[in-house]
Amino acid sequence: MELLEHEAYNLLEPSEGESPAPDPDAGKHAFEVFCDCIALDEQLVAYLIDVLKRQDRTAFYKLSQVTTHLDLDPREFLYWLSHREDYGSTDERACALIMDACFTRLYEEQQGELLGALLSGDRQTFELFRTEAPELRQVPAATYEWYSRNYLDRDYPLRFILRCNGVAFPDTPEEEK
Repeated sequence: MELLEHEAYNLLEPSEGESPAPDPDAGKHAFEVFCDCIALDEQLVAYLIDVLKRQDRTAFYKLSQVTTHLDLDPREFLYWLSHREDYGSTDERACALIMDACFTRLYEEQQGELLGALLSGDRQTFELFRTEAPELRQVPAATYEWYSRNYLDRDYPLRFILRCNGVAFPDTPEEEK
C-alpha cells in the first residue's frame, strides 16, 4: 500500500526538467476564484444563496475554505460583487450596465426561460435577443464576444442570480461601527 501511495505521489509531481502546469487561477482575485468554483454547480449556487440570506458567517467561511482554501468575509464578498464593474474597463462597465438593465426588464416581465438561456451564455439566444432588445439595438459593440468577455466571464450572472433571489448587498465594505 505504501508503495502505491508513493507511486501516486510521483505521478503528481513534475519530473525533473518538466515544469508544472500553469495555475488557471493565477492573477485572479480570491473572490473571482470563489465565484468560479460556486458557478460550477447549481447546488452550490443554491447553498450560497441560502447562506447569504441567513447571514451565516460560519457556513460562508466553510464554503470559502472548501472552494478557495481562504477565509473570505461574506460582507466584503458581497460588497466586491456589488461593485464589480468599478474594477473593470470602460467596456466592462458599459456592458454590465446595459445587460443588467436588460435582465432586470426580463425578470420583471417574468421571462425566466429567456433570462436563463442568456445568463447561461447561449450564443443563439443572445444573437436573436440582441436584434430585438431596445437596450442593445443601438450598440454596435454588443456582439456575443463583447457580452461573453465583459459579462459572462466576469461574475455578473452570479450577482444577478443572487439579487433575484433576495440576497442583500451592502452599501459599504465594512460594518458600520
